[in-house]
Amino acid sequence: MPLPHENKPQTVTYKDLTWQIDPTILDDLDFIEHLYDLTHADETTQDGDGALAVVPLLRTLCGDKYKEVKSALRDPESGRIDAQTVQEFTMDVMKQLNPNS
Repeated sequence: MPLPHENKPQTVTYKDLTWQIDPTILDDLDFIEHLYDLTHADETTQDGDGALAVVPLLRTLCGDKYKEVKSALRDPESGRIDAQTVQEFTMDVMKQLNPNS
């Protein structure tokens, strides 16, 4: 059972953006399914979204800052957001939410 302080929104920072994330999303089955789909994206399955699960996962992590985060992740030269950048961002945010894992 989470401690009361673990349920409070946590401040997350990436580049110049700062926003609040409810850490209880880490204990939400839908969020866990998105993570599972991402980590098993190279497997052939009939269930789940595979690599496409990154979109709902990012929307959950970013909340109302989703568009701003996408802008921060976008390469200014190519105008694209590459998968490596998304992976680094996701890992960074997850570490901020759960630094002891």
